[in-house]
Amino acid sequence: MAYYAVTAFGDTWTTWEGLRRGFREANPLYSRALALTPWGIFLVDPAMISLKAVFLTRLGLDPLTVYPVAFVIAGHGHLVGFLWNLGALMEKRA
Repeated sequence: MAYYAVTAFGDTWTTWEGLRRGFREANPLYSRALALTPWGIFLVDPAMISLKAVFLTRLGLDPLTVYPVAFVIAGHGHLVGFLWNLGALMEKRA
């Protein structure tokens, strides 16, 4: 849960900074959510995590471990987004 939270906030912060500098959000789902509210990423995430949990259950994963694994998968996605955004922000700065 802590891993997910740190990466999600890092991804959100770098997304906000990128939008402030004139970049656009490439993910169409997050782009629409961010158009509604600056916290749009966190509106989409509960549904995405639940969807991952459903698919993991269908793959035969133990129901007690489904949500922790789904949070780790979501954390990895946010880590990639955070690093991608950070790289773009640092490149723009130089």
